[in-house]
Amino acid sequence: MSSRAPNAPAARPAYAWFVVVTISLLQIGSYIDRMVINLLVEPMRLAFELSDTKVSLLLGFAFAMLYACMAIPAGRLADSYSRVKLIVFSVLAWSLATLGCMVADGYWSLFGARMLVGLGEAALVPAGFSLLSDYFRPGRIALATSTVTAASFVGSGLALALGGVVIGRLPTTEFFTLPLVGDVRSWQLAFGFASIPSILFLGLFLFVREPARRGLAKQHGEGMTLAKAAAFLRRDKAMWISIFAGMSLINAFQYGLTAWVPTFFIRTYGWTAADIGQLYGVAFLVCATAGTVSGGWLCDRLFPRFGPRTFIVTPLISAAITIPLVPAFALAGSGLGSAVLVVPLTYFGTMSFGAAIAAIPSLAPNQIRGQLVAVYTFVGTLIGQGCGPWFIALFTDYVMGDPMMISRSIAVVSTSLILVAGLILWAGLRHMPRAAGAGARLS
Repeated sequence: MSSRAPNAPAARPAYAWFVVVTISLLQIGSYIDRMVINLLVEPMRLAFELSDTKVSLLLGFAFAMLYACMAIPAGRLADSYSRVKLIVFSVLAWSLATLGCMVADGYWSLFGARMLVGLGEAALVPAGFSLLSDYFRPGRIALATSTVTAASFVGSGLALALGGVVIGRLPTTEFFTLPLVGDVRSWQLAFGFASIPSILFLGLFLFVREPARRGLAKQHGEGMTLAKAAAFLRRDKAMWISIFAGMSLINAFQYGLTAWVPTFFIRTYGWTAADIGQLYGVAFLVCATAGTVSGGWLCDRLFPRFGPRTFIVTPLISAAITIPLVPAFALAGSGLGSAVLVVPLTYFGTMSFGAAIAAIPSLAPNQIRGQLVAVYTFVGTLIGQGCGPWFIALFTDYVMGDPMMISRSIAVVSTSLILVAGLILWAGLRHMPRAAGAGARLS
């Protein structure tokens, strides 16, 4: 079990940021594993004879199901045992599962492999953010959490950009023979390449030490049960509901958009997977990373003025700017217009992620931070990644009735999601001052 020291001194800034970098690299690897499939929609749809709705389940729900369900048990483990060991095991598990995607020979075997990728990746966020809470104090942690969150967009961007390059150079034959494995579909080799970075980054993470735990709530015994975590949430339920529900819908907006933008360019403008992968990948790599980090930076800068209200103010600023950009992008009418608009859409659409989740390590006692991050991850993944791509696919299949009308599906569904999210966050803003006092007493 991890060492515990309520008043343990903070780590040296240089080492604390080394931990941020290593966790960020693993986050990059995890997103390369999970997002490369977005470039494979068309060959996957043709190979397995799938509708958009079935494809959307592979893009989102198959991964999100076990990822979300295992997040809370993983958070409980992160609050009680070595977070470093938990992360090492997690990386090995999701890398093997990604290789399973490469050798899957049908829809359901690929579905099962995607579920196992989600199972493996479930521990990284709760364990990683719990580690960061012991290396950074409130008022300084938002930039650290935003950096790790931004790494998810770096991973997505690399999955798209490098994935586009790799796909453009894959064998043109339908099948490719691998030693010890046999024949696999050539497009599935992309999963094999995607599994490599996580293993490489794991080598650097092995130099991370398990820190002493700071910010422990005063109580008899060391543990804090899930029931006590729920009781903590109920004390300020309006605020937490606002953050969890609002950010879950923003997750659905972002995951849905990311899942279908490559297919949107392919179907609407006739681009190739390699072309859109490189363009959207670079946009994600630069703009989503900059947007998330700058959102965390803005949150830290506004914190002295607004206090914990900043954790909602920052996502509101992001949503207000993003709402008009969505239909403008989807209905631009030209590939160049949509390509230009995807830049500000990606930047402003991602500003909220690092800021909102920083509320948990800033306001919650140490013993339940991992569990609360896990609950946040559970809700955000189930609604966000599980439903975001699915909502757009359902609208395309059953409302528009034409796969070529995906532009209108994106315009209607994505705009609606972020608009409702903004309204929910706005409703919760007035409940933040009381929560600030609670957080201060527990820090």
